[in-house]
Amino acid sequence: MSAPRLVAEFLEGSAQRGPERVALSLPKSSHTWGELDARANRLAHALRARGVKRGDRVVILGDNQVDVAVAIFAASKADGVFCVINGQMKADKIAYILRDAEAAALIADAVSQAQWIDACAQLRDAGALHALRAVLVCGTSDELIARAVARA
Repeated sequence: MSAPRLVAEFLEGSAQRGPERVALSLPKSSHTWGELDARANRLAHALRARGVKRGDRVVILGDNQVDVAVAIFAASKADGVFCVINGQMKADKIAYILRDAEAAALIADAVSQAQWIDACAQLRDAGALHALRAVLVCGTSDELIARAVARA
């Protein structure tokens, strides 16, 4: 078997070889390769349904948690290019990154809601929200859910 070339191929291969094997172990939970693959597939489909296509930038805003790992895999599965930024980043810097990257999608956690809402408002007010087609928000639970979608 040849070595995986893409992040998504690594996840898929690991899930095929050992779907019940633990991939991530956190203080309060653990997650299997099969679980990560299934969650990444659902999120990748949500990104595609919202217009993310090959080469589009997907900005992931969050702290080190399982949802960020899932989002990285999902962006790769959707043929996007992921850019992970710290969940504590201020709104003006988030707006700068979204604009500079011409991000098609933002995946964020609920904890950083005030920052990303302010960042999107800054882009809207500057007339620079055109590239951003989707905002997907992690719920307060462990499950990634689409709770808000911003259309340009």
